Amino acid sequence: MALFKREVRVTKSLAMNGKETGAIVGVKGALLGRIIRMDGEVEYVVGRDSSESEVVIDSDNVEAKHCSIKYVQVDKNYVVCNLSDGDVIADGEEIAKGESKILQPGTRIVIGTPSNEIRLG
Repeated sequence: MALFKREVRVTKSLAMNGKETGAIVGVKGALLGRIIRMDGEVEYVVGRDSSESEVVIDSDNVEAKHCSIKYVQVDKNYVVCNLSDGDVIADGEEIAKGESKILQPGTRIVIGTPSNEIRLG
């Protein structure tokens, strides 16, 4: 006895397509619930000014160009650089202005204030 009245075709979902991508996942604040996919070696600037930033957080504690995030596909990690005088805190460790850190997927990053938090996917 068949379980289906017609032929069922199973396809791979986009999540299982084998393509390695990174992501910025909004955990708190302006980006809450948003997922921004990061293909290849593209650098995304996070900040308050939409003319200078690809990822916009409308908050007084976030500078026009606050930080940058790049997914390094070959290493499956991220490079985060603080471009501002404001806070960029990765899993409780501050990233100083002009400093870059290599971070792993799952790292939580506070941008400007604890009410703005993302997770690297």
